[in-house]
Amino acid sequence: MDADLPNAKRPREIAKPGAPGPRKGNHQGGKGRGRGHRQWGRGGGQGPKISDGTSLEELVRLMAQVLLRQGDQLQRLSLDTGFFLILQTPPQPGSITNTMFRVTSAWKKLMKETPEKLDRPLRQHMIECLFLELAARAQLVRKPEAKAEAQQLGIINDKGDWNYRIWNATSQKLEVDQKRMPLKADTFLEQIDKATAIVRRPDVITRFQAIALLSETTENASIPFLLDLSLREQELHNIMLDWCELAVFELLAGRLRRARLKRNQCYANAVILALSRLLQPICYAGHRFACTHLGQVLRSVQTAKVSKALTLRNLTAWSSLADQWSEPYRQHDAAEFLQHVLSSVDSVLALSPWEAFPDGDDGSLTRDRGSGVVLIPMRRPDQQLHPDIQASVDDWHQQRHLHAFRSDAEWVVLQLDRFKGRGVFQVRDNAALPIPGRLCLPVCTSRHAVHHQIYHTTAVVLHYGAQVSSGHYRVLLMGQGSGNAGASAVHYITDDDRQAVRCGTSELENLASRSYLLFMQRATQPVLSGDALHA
Repeated sequence: MDADLPNAKRPREIAKPGAPGPRKGNHQGGKGRGRGHRQWGRGGGQGPKISDGTSLEELVRLMAQVLLRQGDQLQRLSLDTGFFLILQTPPQPGSITNTMFRVTSAWKKLMKETPEKLDRPLRQHMIECLFLELAARAQLVRKPEAKAEAQQLGIINDKGDWNYRIWNATSQKLEVDQKRMPLKADTFLEQIDKATAIVRRPDVITRFQAIALLSETTENASIPFLLDLSLREQELHNIMLDWCELAVFELLAGRLRRARLKRNQCYANAVILALSRLLQPICYAGHRFACTHLGQVLRSVQTAKVSKALTLRNLTAWSSLADQWSEPYRQHDAAEFLQHVLSSVDSVLALSPWEAFPDGDDGSLTRDRGSGVVLIPMRRPDQQLHPDIQASVDDWHQQRHLHAFRSDAEWVVLQLDRFKGRGVFQVRDNAALPIPGRLCLPVCTSRHAVHHQIYHTTAVVLHYGAQVSSGHYRVLLMGQGSGNAGASAVHYITDDDRQAVRCGTSELENLASRSYLLFMQRATQPVLSGDALHA
């Protein structure tokens, strides 16, 4: 490949029916039967057989069911032992995450230099420090000035007792829970003293771990912590239940809640919702795509009643669509999952077809080609003029070999190259590039003559978090206005288990650093050239 920049994230190799299976190691057909390449497909029961006549595919399916049951059982167990603590990071007033980082660093340094001085694990040391700081701040609220401020914020009532506060999805803010009686201030101080003494005992805290990377320079708005208690400490468990949603944790810029029995499929929900908006015209009878499993799933999403919750795994076509996708209930990169589902329809739908060729070529020297999700390099705001997504698209086009979409590219999906590295070493580019209502994309003819065509943005998959395979995904559904995303168009932002809410201009600006996948549809306007490209 001669292209200077990567064009699309290559998905994992997915075994297709009738295709050869993995060739790592020696696949032997039985004792003394030599070597051979087995077929790992579903075609006519041609896969390898186990001694009792069960096919390998059936065995894998049964094993997957057992693993899912075990995962569900462990989640049900966590309902009795687990809690979820979210701590906001600076500059949020009261944030304690930098203190937690220093505690962690000091413990690790001691572990490295003089481990014999350590008498307890890090998780136990961290939770004790957090409780001590919480108790100290709760005492400060008794002072008149601090008490008046806390009462004004709704953290305490007029008697000085601690309110319970829950999130209101409609107003997008915390509100006092009228169904729960406030916790008396003296009762809380007694509980915090007991809890601090209990966590000093060995084997009480089985886990206290940050999900995101804990550092002083993190760009995450918050850091979630998983807290698990031993089943043997009922008193501490009862105290923690009393503290769930208690506003006292807002003194630490935090919230505490119980563990929930919920599988994380926000990456899949976001991809399917964005695709349903993009491909709406071809999801009905008259197009071959409508008969595919993906087409059936998208049609179910489009026809779902607003008043009724829709769960993907309950759709008949979903199991076939998600087949062979590893660990579907763990968080994944939405771009990789999108590439996976598109591979199931590549014979009937060409999404984002592109080619790379030398400048001035007459169509005979295609150097590279592809389709699916197209990776676009990020241009930093401080790098050059035009610090926006249009400039990034222009950079993708103007490589050593020109890159352009084919003339039959009705729909295009762009992936912003926000993430470098892998795993815990992954670094996110948080450049705030304004979300465009339209883009001028390079399009080539069969003889590689390039012009520019307007494409409208129909949806944007947003990502929240430091790593692409963690955090949270949402979708911005774009309305068509006079050009820019913030103009006269009406936009909506979606989230799991909630109805879509209208997104205003100010909210749209705040999403500039969250954009990850852009779903584009070709407009009916004439092609553009010259100075009209950035008008």
